[in-house]
Order: sequence, then C-alpha cells, then structure tokens
Amino acid sequence: MFVTAALFPRHAAFLGAILASLAWCAAAIAQEAKEPPPDDGVFVTVNNPITSDVYNRVRNLCEEAKAGKGGRILSKIIFDFNPSGKEASSPDFGPSYDLAEYVKNLHNITTVAYVHHKVSRHTVLPVLACKEIVMGGADTSWIGKVIDDSKTKLDANKARSYEQFAGDPRAAVVQKMYDAGVELMKGRRNNAEFFFDKRRQDEAIALGVVGGEPVLPPGELAFLNSDECLRLGLCKLVNKLSRRQVAEVYGLSAASLRHDPLHGRAPVARFMIIKGEVNGTMKESLLRRIRRAHENDVNTFFLELRDCNGGSPQTAREIADEFRKLIDDEKKPVQLIAFIPYSAPDTAAFIALGCSEIVMCEDASFGDFGSMIGIGRDPRKMGNGDRDAGPVKKSLGDLLEASDRDPVLAEGLLNPDSELYRVRTQKGAFERRIITGEELALDQQAAEPRWKIENQIKHKGKLLTLNAVMAKELGIARHLTKTREASEAYSEYGLDPDKVHEITPDWLDQIATFLRLPQVRFFLVVIGITCLILEFKIPGATAPGVIAAICFVLFFWAQSQLAGQIIILAILLFLLGLICIGVEVFVLPGFGFVGVSGILLMLVGLGLATVERMPQHSDDWWELTATLTQFGLGMVCAVFGAIVLARYLPKIPYANRLVLLPPGEDSETGEESSALPGIDQAMALLGAIGTSATDLRPAGMARFGEQFVDVVTDGSFVPASARVQVIEVEGTRIVVKEV
Repeated sequence: MFVTAALFPRHAAFLGAILASLAWCAAAIAQEAKEPPPDDGVFVTVNNPITSDVYNRVRNLCEEAKAGKGGRILSKIIFDFNPSGKEASSPDFGPSYDLAEYVKNLHNITTVAYVHHKVSRHTVLPVLACKEIVMGGADTSWIGKVIDDSKTKLDANKARSYEQFAGDPRAAVVQKMYDAGVELMKGRRNNAEFFFDKRRQDEAIALGVVGGEPVLPPGELAFLNSDECLRLGLCKLVNKLSRRQVAEVYGLSAASLRHDPLHGRAPVARFMIIKGEVNGTMKESLLRRIRRAHENDVNTFFLELRDCNGGSPQTAREIADEFRKLIDDEKKPVQLIAFIPYSAPDTAAFIALGCSEIVMCEDASFGDFGSMIGIGRDPRKMGNGDRDAGPVKKSLGDLLEASDRDPVLAEGLLNPDSELYRVRTQKGAFERRIITGEELALDQQAAEPRWKIENQIKHKGKLLTLNAVMAKELGIARHLTKTREASEAYSEYGLDPDKVHEITPDWLDQIATFLRLPQVRFFLVVIGITCLILEFKIPGATAPGVIAAICFVLFFWAQSQLAGQIIILAILLFLLGLICIGVEVFVLPGFGFVGVSGILLMLVGLGLATVERMPQHSDDWWELTATLTQFGLGMVCAVFGAIVLARYLPKIPYANRLVLLPPGEDSETGEESSALPGIDQAMALLGAIGTSATDLRPAGMARFGEQFVDVVTDGSFVPASARVQVIEVEGTRIVVKEV
C-alpha cells in the first residue's frame, strides 16, 4: 500500500477508498450470513365450528400457500383457532378428524396451533395434530373438555384418535380431557417426562416408566389453561397475546398476518375517495356508503386517503373500530384497503390502521401528529394548555395492537422525547422487535443482554414520520406503488381495473354539505328568525311560521350529522329560548330578563349545533365565540328585516295576501277604518265588551264598536266572533277573556 501510494500519489486516496469499500462489503456479507432472513409462512384462520366447508377452505388455503409466489418455499403455517378472540368448539368429530389428518401430513412444514381463547370438544383434535402449540394468557387460553358431560364416555375409536395425535408421553394428559376417572401421574421414561393413568400403572412400568408423581386427581374433566399446558408439555410457548407476537417468535413477515381475509370468496371491489376533516359528517357518510355497497355483495373497498387530516381523533378511532367490525364479520367479512398517495397524517393514520391493509406510493408518508397534539406549534410543547397526547397515544397503541402491528410505534408517533430501536436476538431463535430507548438501556445493563441493535428508527427531539419504505419494513404498509394511482395496486389483489367502480357521495351528502356552507347556514338562521318574528307580530299569518320551521329543521338536520350527541342539547336550548321569547311576548309585559334569556339561549343553541363536541381548548372556545357572534349579527339583521316587513308587507301587492286582515281593513292599503290612537283610548276600554275579529291564539284582534284593537287573552284560546271582555290594560297591552 505504501509502495502504491509512492508510485501513484494522485491515485492513493482513490485506491484506499476502493479497498475500504471492499472490506466493508465483505464484512456486511459475513454479517448477513449470520442473520437469516425471516422464514416464509402464513397464518390460516380456522373458523368454528369446524365443518366440511371449513375443512375444505383451510386445505385449499394451505395448498395455495404451499404453491407460493416467485419460487418461495413455505416453511411454517400457523393455524389461528380463535379468530377475533372467540371460543372454539366443534361438536362434529368427522370434519375435525379430517383436518387433523391433513395437518399431520403436512411434511417439511412447521405447523403451529395458536390458541388464545377457549378450545373445547373436537376442535382439540386438530390442535393436537400440529407440531407445536402456542397459547395466550393463563386467564384467557384453555384447552380441554372434549366431551360436555363427565358421566358420558367417548367412543373408543375416537378416543384412540386423540391418543394417537397426542403421542405416547402426553396421551394420558389428553385422555383426562374426556375421561374424568383418570388420575394423572408423572414419571420418567428414557430421561424424559412421561404421563400415565394410575389405573394403568402396570402398563407404564412395562414400558420402562419409572417413578410416579400425582399431577391431577380423578373426578373432573381436564380443562387446562396455558400455564398448565406448558407445565404438562402440551404447548411450547405462552403469553403470546397477539398474532403479531407469534409472528415475531417464528420470524414471519407482517404480510403473513393477513392471509385470506375474504374466507375464500372472490373479491368484488369498489373505490372510494376520503378527503377533508375527520368529523361526524364524514363518519356517517362513509359508513353509510360502505354498508350500502356491502349489502349489494361488495366485499373489497379501496379507500384513497386524499388530503384527509385534522378533526377529531375520537371520531377517527370510531371509524376505525367500525371498519374492524366489518373486517371481522364471520358471515360476510370485507377487505378494506387504505391507499395513501401522498400522506396520512394524524386522523388519517387512524382510519388507515382500521383497514385490513395499507398500500402506499413510494414517496408517500405515514404519521406526523404534530398539528393534532400541538395545535400547529412545536410538538415538544404539547400538554401545556394544548392537547394532551396521552389519550391519543393510548388509543393509537390499542389500534396498532388490534391490527396486528407493533403498539410501541405509538410512542414514537406521539412522543417527541422517545427513542425507538429495531433490534434482533443475539442468541437462540432469530427474532426481531422494536423497543424503546428505556427498554434497550435496561437490557444492556443485564449480565447477558438479549438484544443487539440493528438500527435506530427514531431519535429524540421530534415526532416519528414514516416514509413508505420504512412503513413497509415495520409492517404498517403491505404494498408500495410507483405512481399515485390506486389502480396500480389492483393486480396485487387479483382485480381487473375496469371492474372497480368508484362510489361517489349520494344526494343526501350533497344536500347536507351545501346546507353546512357558512353563508347558507347564516341565511337559514336570518330567514328563520325573521319569519319567526313576523309570525309573532302579524296575527293570523301562517306562512312565516311555516318558512321559519323549514329553515330551522334544515339547519339542525344538516348540523346533526356533524355534531353527534351535542345536537340534542343544542335543539333543547333553542326550543327553551323560543319558549322564553313566547312567554315574554304573550304573557309578561315589556321586554326584560325572560326575553333576553330567550335570545341568548337561542344563540347558544344555534352555536352548539355547529360544533362536534363540547369546547375543551382555547381554540374551540374562540371558534364557538366567532360562530355565536355571526349568529348574533344575523339575529340583529333579522329583527330589523322583520320590522320593515311587518310595516310594509300589508301594502305590497300579492305579498299582502300572506297577512290575514280583520273585517273593515282595506286589503289594498292596509289601513284600518278606525285605529285606536293611544293609551288614553286603551284605558277607556277597560271592562268593555266586544267581539273577537280573529282567532285569539292568544294574540289577535277584537272589535269594540267600530274600532279594531290588538288584544291578547289570559292564555286561553278564543275563536273568532266570540264575545270578549277587557279585563286588564297595561299601557297599550289589552287583555281580554271570553264571556
């Protein structure tokens, strides 16, 4: 090297770089040789009860997986006997035995039974046929009780099948599941544990079994939890609470977790675009369209998240939960595929994680919760009067766990001070995992650290945002596309692009969206209040009341899709305000506290109808204040407009037909034949008897001699042409009763 540098001084640095690169490549190749890639494997769901159809579906799935893609060789099949965490129990022996025989004959493949709830009756048989059994927690996972009643006996041929699949060392353990009389003992044969029935101890001794320690007394059928199964040698691993944890142990990729989502049905696909703020309106519209298509046998939905962000994380989680229900439907499951052409920040990430799978464009991103938890400010300042990230982080972690993804990613997505590392085991079975900086520090302090760092996923000081490649490596995304067209991903799901049609918003969505426009909303309120005042001011006119009712019904209906449960409170406050104003106009003199309270209650009701939840932060209160101010100005405009209309409406041709005029009034000029001029004349009518010129409900007009006077009753209804008497005069307010 020194000679080369001396002879070729200009090229010394270049040659050194080449040699260094070659050395690094050699080291990397050697390192890769020590780190085998994850084995190819799949999860296969075994629905219960096990029938001939279930057996045929499972067999077809296994055969399809064995065929593989791109020359891959299948090495593991993990059978999930408790899909959706439900109890598994099959009364029919025949299909269960057929499945057990098929599983037993899957040579050169590691078959694993995953039990994370109760497994009983003949579903136990195919579980025993697997080479290995992995179970969940001791309080949720059980195997046993092959028969329902301990007093009955299992058919001898069926019993021999159970003993055969269990194997000689564990045959007595399984026998205890269908024969309550078994007294289970533990001995040793060839330096290995061997279990036997004390009633057949002589046979065990003849086989070379030594010793005999009591394990389970006679009298009850065995129904063993995961800890007991581990102790008795039935299962290999326990406390694996999710499919993701099982996949990590067996080195399977994230794609293995989502196999056959349609339970063997051919896909019928539709395409939808989701955009805008995530709120109650989006939720109601989105779920309605999906369910309507689902009823028409559509089972695959491509949901493109285009400019979708902001809004309520709670509503986004509710949408994701509704998606999970559709996906886990045992009778008609659906496949929901989220397509991310650009990005899926904050609430869009929730919606995407609620889907079966995620497809991303190669330059798209996933995450970025900064604006949600920091209100557009530095996310490191979150929690100081802005939004608390704790509930959002927990909700996101639970959703990641429910969708078989690593919940620790929620820590990186919502905590800027966290650190995340991808690690692998240093010894033993090959296993990869994502852990936090705190977990890594504790592990490194141990005498024999378990984990070795592969790379650091997230550094301290900023929130985690995943690019497409990293999202796929971490199991968030299933496929990547080179373009921003969802149709590019159709081939991955065996779909013809020409047969995938778009589901567009229906006419109800379009009308509600139009009515929620700020300017339309403002005019609905102004017109409604104007007509309401006219109805009070012009007795007998019914058209303004009908128009006001229509305006307010349209207003509250459009907002009800956005506001959720708070709309009930808004309507009640509005009606209470309306009652207060009615009391002030028809019962109490003047305009005082009750009238002002009624106006304020109506304003608050209108304002609350436009928000999705009760205000919780300063920005929410400012938004509500701005809305109330807008409606307050609208009410002022409405009052002014009502006064003008009430004055000139009787004089406007054709429009004056909306006003019911009393007898003696000129319908063209709107002038009364004789009007009462003032207070003195009103006082003179005290005790006078006249005739009601219109219906008094309770306001209207009455005739005293040749004069027509605005009057109100004491609260009762008085029909037209009835005799009435003035019983009270307050200013120009004249109160009458029927006599």
